[in-house]
Amino acid sequence: MKTRRFLVPSAACAAAATLALAPAALAAPPTGGHGHSTPQATSQYATTGPAGPGMAYAVDLDIELRSEPNGALLAGNGLVILQGRIATDLPETAENEAEEPREALIAVDPETGEHVWTTLDIAETCMPAVTSDGRIIAQLEGQTPTKPDFDDSLVAIDEDTGAIIPDQIYDADAVDAPRLSACRDRILLSDDESHALLAGSFAFSNMVRAIDIGSWSESWAIDLHNAQGDDSPRFGGRMITSDYGDGFYVVLKWDDEVTPQIWRLIKFDWSGSEIDSVDLPGRPGGFTERTMLASDRGVAMALNDCAGAPEDAGDECLVFYDDDGGLSQRWIAYEPDTGGNNFFQSLARADGDKLVGWSELETGADIAAIDVDTGAIEWAYATGDTNNGGQLITDAAGNAYFGAFGGLHLVSLTADGQLRYAIDGDAVGGVNEPDILAAITPWGQVITIHADDDKTEVVRAFCTPGDACERVGEDDEREIERLETAVEVSQASFPADGSADTVVIATAYNYPDALAGAPLARSLDAPMLTTPPDALSASMRAEIERLGATRAVVIGSTASISDAVENTLEQDMGLAVERIAGDNRFDRAARIAERVPASTVYVVQGANADPNQGWPEALSVSALAAFEQRPILLATRDVVPRETLDAIVELGADRVVVVGGTAAISDGVADALRDPDRDGVDDVDVERLSSGPNRYALSAAVADRNIDAGASPAEVFLVTGRSFPDGLPVGPAAAKSGGVLLLVDGQAPEGGQEARDWIAESADAVRRGWIVGSEAAITNDAAEALLESAGLEE
Repeated sequence: MKTRRFLVPSAACAAAATLALAPAALAAPPTGGHGHSTPQATSQYATTGPAGPGMAYAVDLDIELRSEPNGALLAGNGLVILQGRIATDLPETAENEAEEPREALIAVDPETGEHVWTTLDIAETCMPAVTSDGRIIAQLEGQTPTKPDFDDSLVAIDEDTGAIIPDQIYDADAVDAPRLSACRDRILLSDDESHALLAGSFAFSNMVRAIDIGSWSESWAIDLHNAQGDDSPRFGGRMITSDYGDGFYVVLKWDDEVTPQIWRLIKFDWSGSEIDSVDLPGRPGGFTERTMLASDRGVAMALNDCAGAPEDAGDECLVFYDDDGGLSQRWIAYEPDTGGNNFFQSLARADGDKLVGWSELETGADIAAIDVDTGAIEWAYATGDTNNGGQLITDAAGNAYFGAFGGLHLVSLTADGQLRYAIDGDAVGGVNEPDILAAITPWGQVITIHADDDKTEVVRAFCTPGDACERVGEDDEREIERLETAVEVSQASFPADGSADTVVIATAYNYPDALAGAPLARSLDAPMLTTPPDALSASMRAEIERLGATRAVVIGSTASISDAVENTLEQDMGLAVERIAGDNRFDRAARIAERVPASTVYVVQGANADPNQGWPEALSVSALAAFEQRPILLATRDVVPRETLDAIVELGADRVVVVGGTAAISDGVADALRDPDRDGVDDVDVERLSSGPNRYALSAAVADRNIDAGASPAEVFLVTGRSFPDGLPVGPAAAKSGGVLLLVDGQAPEGGQEARDWIAESADAVRRGWIVGSEAAITNDAAEALLESAGLEE
């Protein structure tokens, strides 16, 4: 009789909840603009923020910001980069008065909230840009201790250290070119990242200048006086990149006897040639850097003193220009009543069909949603006693976030503009000042900056149920069940007492560490055990003692596995403990890879704000990588972290297998992996391992690859494809048995078509099926149907 073995905890287990504070990860660029657009108060981020109230941490930076940060960037290494003016205690010199505030960039680790580095004398009026190769392009302010002369030079800063990179500087004085003064609003990167564009008043002339950031020389400049045939234009609003990627927009003002108070929107291509222009019906609003927004359909602008306003309307308006081969007005919407002041003070993209913005309507409403097609107001919401200078950000789901006094409000951009929830500032240590919104991380945290009673700055992270804060709707009993599953997998894989001298331990609440650690666990002939952050369960302690382990390899930072756990292992249980922490999840995977070097590596998605995404590819390949003892490295859908590229180079790998379709890892990432040393030469062969329309088809394809590599279908480990915790310890166990791992739809009546087909085709070889998890993960009906496909009996 053929047999099967259930690994079933004592009680039912529900769908997984990712509960640990996710380590720093590389951010996808915000939507609502070109990929290089710098996230400021009007940005939409490409991830979904908190689903409910909670705070992961509040960390005092011990830095006094003398002004609100002008904005924030998400660097490629995961750091949040703030721009502002800070208090210093430098000795008094000819160039610097003691205690004089100085403009600076400040880097914060969003995983911990800790201050990483500060770079002084970076112009706060000119928002830097971040390149994909790990540089921050910024302006170094002239007449400062760092740059005593007058020129505001363009420089490259190492995002890891904050140091200005030697020889990567454009000093106009040194090449006898017109001096650079602080640019207007922001630095733009050209579509291919070859040039940095600056707009401003340079040498008493309004210009756009393009600096080659490879050769650090000026490629071209547009003298806007001459280009527009006028003697007195000046900038208004912001310089922004077209969503089509084919150029950029500039707003100029004329004020002379011939053309009094004329504002013009101009589009240029990346060579500085004008594509089109249109005269505006009014002037940009008071918050000019926040009232001009590119969308995938064109450009929206909030204006004052608008011509043609109806008698019963105010003189503010919102105008939208289509950009499809030329600029043409789609609609103009006037302030709907005369009691308002600044119809829209700032704009952000919502769900593709709407814009959302701060307003001041006579009804008392101060946030409104606008239909992109018609300009009609869909809803208006009154925030109450809230004021943070019109700052507003949105997430990928269209939810709006704005700072309130002492806390953070979250408003959902539904059809009726309902409040999702509000966080009480007093409950999270706030004072009577609003939070300054910094960024939404790829794992869904909103990072904010808040001044405490001592006027130093506190970094706070507001979190989702996927982070290390109070869990929403998660029963502690269910958590225990998942930990018990890991213990039972260990018992099945190492049935004899005293049979494993090493254990590998990772967080039970997130997937990257355990799944990247699968090849390491197999190479050490060790089980993968999973734990909550703060304490080992009694059953896990008993299992470690049963195994006779004398050594533990802990994977993760102290945020995911605390020092208390390490102390229990070392001091109470007498194990030698090694921790693989790294700077973030990508660095941890790279450090694990050093322990299992191979010429072929697997690359999977390692960060996704959606708890249902990101992990299926990694879980599917964990058994194959463990069997072959080949590393698993991490990327995001759209960007390869520097740590991953460096690891490929250091391993000497000549082949990368990207796991999953382009929804998991884009073709752009696959292309970047071909040249990990970034020397312009493709050194690595890249293969994509993908099959079928979903995770179950992919898992079946990976199982086939595992068999081709020498594994046997005799032992099949069936793991739910709806959540990851039950599957975290399975990869090393399947590899040790010489078997395969297969994702199944444990809630479908027969376990899912793809899994059932794979098992039926392998029926002659299958000898034992392992059902991992409780009936809540894989129902008895689904398990029986799957096992019957292989001819296994109860």
